[in-house]
Amino acid sequence: MNEPPQDAILTRYFLENPWPVAIFLIMAAFTLLLVWNNRGEHRWGLISGACCLLAGLVFLLASVVTTSGEHARNLVRGMVQDAETGDVEGILAVIDPDATLHLESLRHPGRPFEQLEGSIRSLGGSNRITDNTITTLRAWTLDSDTAIVRLGCRTTTESSWRPVPTGWLFKVEAMPGGGWVVRRIAFASLAGKPPTSVLR
Repeated sequence: MNEPPQDAILTRYFLENPWPVAIFLIMAAFTLLLVWNNRGEHRWGLISGACCLLAGLVFLLASVVTTSGEHARNLVRGMVQDAETGDVEGILAVIDPDATLHLESLRHPGRPFEQLEGSIRSLGGSNRITDNTITTLRAWTLDSDTAIVRLGCRTTTESSWRPVPTGWLFKVEAMPGGGWVVRRIAFASLAGKPPTSVLR
């Protein structure tokens, strides 16, 4: 399974996950505060205050800006919740009618989504989920309108006798009229192995 592209530093560490930068700034501010206390030079206090201000600005920026990766991750998390409750129509509502299904990688040739739709509909019946754990949920922002989400789950259904780990990739895009939709789905792994013998 090909690794999605790395996010830009601004997107990953300022907009989607500000904690590392903010913690660094707060630690720097505390250290400079100690220096100011020992040396009595006001410039260290000013720099310490500036670090605290920057940490606050980082959190403010992250709170007011929602990246495409965050939109996509929320959409996929909602799909998982719908799957757990057997809400088939809720899942299909966020998948484009012309979406394509791929094996292992989004770069591999696509197949008609209908090959997966039957499996999704079975979540409301014979394959109703009885237990599910998300093991991986990470999003990569490609641009302002596109993101890729990696999802990993350990799932038990009424027709399975033990949890089965699966891996998925979703290409999510913004719609012109608003909202987000899944354009491509890759069935990346089944029980830790490529699903080459599935959905033939």
